[in-house]
Amino acid sequence: MQPLSTSQRALLFGLLSLCLLLAWHLRFVQDDAFISLRYAAHLVAGQGLVFNPGEYVEGYSNFLWTMILAVPLSLGLEPIGFTYVLGIFLLALNLGVSFYLARWILNAYTQAIVVVLLLGTHYSFSAYATGGLETQLQSLLFTTGLALSLPLLFKTPRLSPLFWFSIISALAVLTRLDSVVFFLPLGVALGLRVLNSPQRGALFSALLLPAGTLLSLWLVWKFQYYGDVLPNTYYAKVAAVPAFVLLYQGFIYLASFFISYWLWPVGLLALAAINRHHLLHPEQRPMLVLSLLVFLWLLYVLKVGGDFMEFRFLIPVLPAGMLLSVWLIYRLLPTTLLRYALLSLLLIGSLNHAQHFTGINGINSIADLRAFMEQERADLAGQALGALFADAKQPVHIATVAAGAIPYYSDLKTLDMFGLNEPQVARQGIPFANKPGHYRLAPLNYLQQQTVHLVLGVPRFRRTEQTFTEAYGGLAGFLVGSYILEAPFDANGQPACDLNQLNLPSRLPSWWPHIERSTYFCPPKHLPAQARILEIPLDHERLLTLLYLNPHPAIEAAIQYYHFPVYPIRQ
Repeated sequence: MQPLSTSQRALLFGLLSLCLLLAWHLRFVQDDAFISLRYAAHLVAGQGLVFNPGEYVEGYSNFLWTMILAVPLSLGLEPIGFTYVLGIFLLALNLGVSFYLARWILNAYTQAIVVVLLLGTHYSFSAYATGGLETQLQSLLFTTGLALSLPLLFKTPRLSPLFWFSIISALAVLTRLDSVVFFLPLGVALGLRVLNSPQRGALFSALLLPAGTLLSLWLVWKFQYYGDVLPNTYYAKVAAVPAFVLLYQGFIYLASFFISYWLWPVGLLALAAINRHHLLHPEQRPMLVLSLLVFLWLLYVLKVGGDFMEFRFLIPVLPAGMLLSVWLIYRLLPTTLLRYALLSLLLIGSLNHAQHFTGINGINSIADLRAFMEQERADLAGQALGALFADAKQPVHIATVAAGAIPYYSDLKTLDMFGLNEPQVARQGIPFANKPGHYRLAPLNYLQQQTVHLVLGVPRFRRTEQTFTEAYGGLAGFLVGSYILEAPFDANGQPACDLNQLNLPSRLPSWWPHIERSTYFCPPKHLPAQARILEIPLDHERLLTLLYLNPHPAIEAAIQYYHFPVYPIRQ
C-alpha cells in the first residue's frame, strides 16, 4: 500500500475524531457490567474471583475483561470512568485496524474511508464502545486477528505474524469463550497453509504454542477453581432452553438487526454475489474467507438465541460486516449514483434505528439499558443496603434479578434470581419467560432454603407523596411487578393472581411446564407467615420497597432505630 498523503491523513484523523466524540456522547454503563466489577472487587480484596465469598461459581463470561477491571480497583480509580476511557481507546484502535484491513483488501483509500464512516456512525457499534462490558475489546481482537491472518493465507507465512495471531487468538478466547467460533477456522486454515512450507516446524510452533500454552493453563485453572470448563452462564442462558426456542429467538434477533438498520438491501447484494460466483474469483479469496467467517458467526448467534441486549453479539463481526457491505456496493452496483444512494440509506438507517428502536421480543434497546441505571438507580438501592447492613455480624442475604449494581454497591451476599451466579437455579429454576438470557427464575422454596432475608426482585420505589396502593396497585401488584410480570386486573382494580390468566412480557409457549402460583408470590397468602413488606428511605422523595422474607437481627435493629415502615403481609 502506498503511504497516505497529508490530506488523506487529515481526513482520516478528522473522521476518527468525530467517531470518538459520537461514542463519548453515547457513553453509558449497564447493570450487567457490575457483575464483572463485583468479581474483580472480591479478587482485589483477596476473597478470590467469586460473586459471593466462599462460593466458587463462574457467573461471568469475560475472564480477561474481568481481570482488566481489577486494575482500576486495585489502584483506587473510579471504575466506571475507567471503562469509558478504555472503551473509547479500544474503539479508536478498532477503527484504525478496520481502515488498514479495508485498505489492504479493497485497495482503495476512498472505500476504506467509507468503511470507517459506516462503522463509526453505526449506533450500536458506537454505543458499545462503552457499556462496561467486553464488547469492544472482543471486536478489536476479531479485527486484529483478521488483519494478521488474511495476508498469511495468501502470501508466504512468516514467524512473527503467526506468533502474534496466536497471541491475539488466545486473548480473544480469554475475553469470551465463544471467540473459538471465529478463531478456530482461521487457525485451521493457517495450519493447512503452513503445512507445505519448508519451515513448517518453526511455523507450527509459532502458530500453536503461544495460544495452546495460555489456553491450556487457563482451562486447567478453571476446572480446578470452579469445577467446570464452561461458565455457569452457559447453563442459564443456553442449556436450559430447547434448541428450537433458541433458534426462534436467534432468528428474531438477526432479522430485527437487518430490518431496523435498513441493511436488508446489502443482504440482497450478498445473495446476488453468491449467485454470480463473485466470491469464487481468485482475486476475491480474502473476501470469501471474510464472508465465511461472518456467516459462521451469524449461525452461532442464531444457535444461542441472540441476547437480550440490543445486538451486542453482532458487534464483534461488525467491522468485517461493514467491509463486506462496502465491497458488495462497489462491486455489484454499476453506477456511482446507486452506490451513493445505498450508502446514504445505510447512514440514515443507523439514525432511524437510534430514533425508533424500542426493543422487540425481549431484546432491550440501549436506551432501555441506559435508563435502567439512570432512572431506576439500582446503585442507590445497593448503597443504601450496604450502608445499613454491610457490617452486620451475621451476614444479611439478599435476592434480586438485577444482580449487577445492587450486589456490587451493597457488598452483601446475593442470590442471583436469574441463576447466572447460581448453579441450581441455572439448571433447575422454574421456567420464567421467553426472553434471551433470562429463562429461569429462583422459586420461593429455594429462597427459603437459602435463608434469603430481603427480596428485591426488580428494585421498586415509592414516592413519599404516594400511598402504597397508589404506587403499586396494592400488595399483589407490588409482588407481580417485582418479577417483571403483567397481570390482568379484577373488578376491584387488583391483579388477578390466577396463573391461567397471567400474561408474561413475552408469553410463555405451550411447552413450558406448569408453574406453581406461589413461585411468583401471587396470591400473597402463599408467603410464609413471618414475611413483611419493608420500606427504606433513599432520600426525601423515594423509598425502596422490599419483601422482608426471613427475620434477621440487624434488619430488626435498623427498623427499630430508623423507624422504617413495615407492613405485615396479612395487613
